[in-house]
Amino acid sequence: MTPIRLLVLALFAVAPVLSAQKGTQLKIAGPTIWVRIDTVGTWVLVPGSTNEVYHATSEAYKALKISIDMVDSLGGQIGSTGFNQTGSFAGNRMSAWVRCGEGMTGPNADTWRVSMAILSGVERVNKDTTRVRTVVVASARNMTGGASPPIMCATSGRLEEKINLQVQALAAGKKP
Repeated sequence: MTPIRLLVLALFAVAPVLSAQKGTQLKIAGPTIWVRIDTVGTWVLVPGSTNEVYHATSEAYKALKISIDMVDSLGGQIGSTGFNQTGSFAGNRMSAWVRCGEGMTGPNADTWRVSMAILSGVERVNKDTTRVRTVVVASARNMTGGASPPIMCATSGRLEEKINLQVQALAAGKKP
């Protein structure tokens, strides 16, 4: 085999590993962001097998009306890599979930267009316990008087907590 063929084969063998190391690309306004779910957020323990908890996580997203565009049951990841929302989301004003600065009318998150990505990772601890980690990344843009460049927002941690609590309740057979 020629050295070039060996190099091409090696690149094809390494490409999936490099892709996994990069993480998941988020589709929010602003800079390109890659997230590795295993490096952010806090794990919560959930009783149940990995499959049961993965299903409960999917149901929690549906209950909160979070569109799911990333499903990787083998990798234990599920979520939305990006969507836009204005005003309120999941039963609260946007400012309950993200901090995007303040304006004359109050929190920017409540009046600006917020671009969000929400991802959860599901990982086996043992045969009847699984852990879940959820991460929220957001940016916001003032859409009045001409579009402004997006700014990055900080999460309050409340949406991640709400999702994780719903996953725990659904896995335990309770309605959230």
